[in-house]
Amino acid sequence: MDSGLKPEKLNLDGRTPETSEIFKHWLRCFEDYLDSSPSDVDSARKLRFLHGRVSHRISAMIETATTYEAAIEILKKRFIKTTNEVHARHLLSTCSQRSGEMLDEFVERLTALARNCDHKAVTAEEHRDLHIRDALVSGIRSSYIRQRLLEDGAKDLQGTVTLGFSLELSDHHKD
Repeated sequence: MDSGLKPEKLNLDGRTPETSEIFKHWLRCFEDYLDSSPSDVDSARKLRFLHGRVSHRISAMIETATTYEAAIEILKKRFIKTTNEVHARHLLSTCSQRSGEMLDEFVERLTALARNCDHKAVTAEEHRDLHIRDALVSGIRSSYIRQRLLEDGAKDLQGTVTLGFSLELSDHHKD
C-alpha cells in the first residue's frame, strides 16, 4: 500500500457541524489507501486496517462488526447525518461574514453550506414558494416555533404553514 495515501487516524466528535464532510473525506482517503495495495485486500484485513486508523473510542463503536462492510455501515450511520433542508437553507440565509474573515473564506463557507440545501430544478412557482417558506422560517417572531420548524422542517410551503399554524395554536392555548 502507498504510505503517502495513508490517512490520519479518525477521531471525530459526532456533534460538530462538519462531521459528515470530515468523515466522507476521511473514508475516501482510507478507501484510496486500501485500493493502492498491489493485491486484493480481503474483508478481514480491511477491518484490521480500519481498527488501526480510528481512535480507540471509534474502534469500540465498531467492535461488534465482523466484516469491513458492517463496520463502515456502523460508522456511516453514526457520522453521516441526513440533511434537514429547511435548517440547511436557514443556516445559509442567515450566515454572515465573520470578523477578520476574508471574502474568499466567506464564499467557501457559503458554498459548503449550500451543498446541504438540496438544490434541484424547480418551476418558478416552486422557487417562489421555497423563498416564502425560507422567509417565513427566518422571519417568524416566536423563537420556539422557528426552532420547531427548523427541527421538523416540512419540505414545502404548505407543510411549513400548517405546522407553524398548529404550533402557534398550541402555544396560544398554553396561556
